[in-house]
Amino acid sequence: MAEDHVHEVLLEKPVAGGRSLARVDGRVVLVSGGIPGERATILVEKTGKGVAFGRVVDVLDPSPDRVTPSGDPRCGGLVFAHVAAPRQLDIKRAIVQDALERIGGLRDLPPIDAVASPATGWRLRARLHVQGRRVGFFLEGTHTLCDAGASGQLAPGLLDLAAEVVARLRPEVVPSVEAVLVTQAVSGDGRAVHLELSRPLPRHGEVWSDGAPPDCAGVSAALASSRHPSTIEGDPRVRDAWTSLGLQVDDAVAGIARHAAAFFQGNRVLLPALLARVLGAAADAPRVVDLYAGVGLFGLAAAARGAGAVTCVEGDPISAEDLVANATAFGSRVRAVRGDVEGFVAGEGSRLADACVIVDPPRTGLSPVALGAVAAARPSTVAYVSCDPATLARDLKVLVAQGLAVETVTVFDMFPVTAHVEALVVLRRT
Repeated sequence: MAEDHVHEVLLEKPVAGGRSLARVDGRVVLVSGGIPGERATILVEKTGKGVAFGRVVDVLDPSPDRVTPSGDPRCGGLVFAHVAAPRQLDIKRAIVQDALERIGGLRDLPPIDAVASPATGWRLRARLHVQGRRVGFFLEGTHTLCDAGASGQLAPGLLDLAAEVVARLRPEVVPSVEAVLVTQAVSGDGRAVHLELSRPLPRHGEVWSDGAPPDCAGVSAALASSRHPSTIEGDPRVRDAWTSLGLQVDDAVAGIARHAAAFFQGNRVLLPALLARVLGAAADAPRVVDLYAGVGLFGLAAAARGAGAVTCVEGDPISAEDLVANATAFGSRVRAVRGDVEGFVAGEGSRLADACVIVDPPRTGLSPVALGAVAAARPSTVAYVSCDPATLARDLKVLVAQGLAVETVTVFDMFPVTAHVEALVVLRRT
């Protein structure tokens, strides 16, 4: 199959990355811009071993779910901008089911639930690139800046805050800034900013040309390669009350704080629903162990709801600092471990036995060491939050082989209109 050739194909089924699978002379082509079930003319753009990539150039038999995008889908990763919202959710559900069956070898799965999100205003944190004093996303596959506001993703005021911060920097400071991380509380009451730098800021002298930005709790900065930020204004943390996350708890443990550069789930609308499902899995567990705990969202929420023995483990320096600080309100009921998951399970894997184990790993999934330890410890429950269906399916195959059964599978559309798929799988020991 030659590149730059046009072919007429049937788009057969969805695949990860927002593409559809088609075949040309028996060879698989992964096609962007289509909807499964459509017949279309495609242009083959790239070929490789066993697979080729193409894009739709003309739709011959359009799906009833096809809509007209309001902007450039390449700005903000809006690969499903041409697909009606209900069908987007069906596609993501199908991608998860295919991965669990094909990669995980799992059969007799429960029906996959799906939780929809509004398509706009959902995003409470974002990384925005900086060129000169302009702030925005990069067009997909390029270093060309585009208007992040046109995507509609960001919560009101976040883009304006990023632009205001850059506008107020002294001229000699601006060239050092590669990106701006903006975040807000789920309620929208507080905002903070972190600057990613290509070179250190001057050791002395004022950073701002016109004073610090208003309506911002604080600003930090660090080299893009560093996880040890320095505060340059205020306190660069926001605070989320448990009530804003859907929990009614004792005021003595009112919520959690997180640094602007700390990892946190990005969908302010669906976050309470995701948290509620995870806590449902942890209900009545004698112990809760939250691996990859971040700032403590799941594990500390379980403690706030009354869990008596909670261990949270986090290796990222920024998130771990917040975790330790957030855990202090719970006293001896919560143990916050500052260190990597692999080190923890190597020394204290027995703590996972009969516990509810919560995992929210990076896209690469559980490491072999972590996966082996969880499987061997025989926990009573595993609540697995995943942003990658393939690594999720790979890991579930091992856990199921060790006696855990899939109880529920839920797709949360945490990144609507984009190709990202978030899923929660709850497993129980049979």
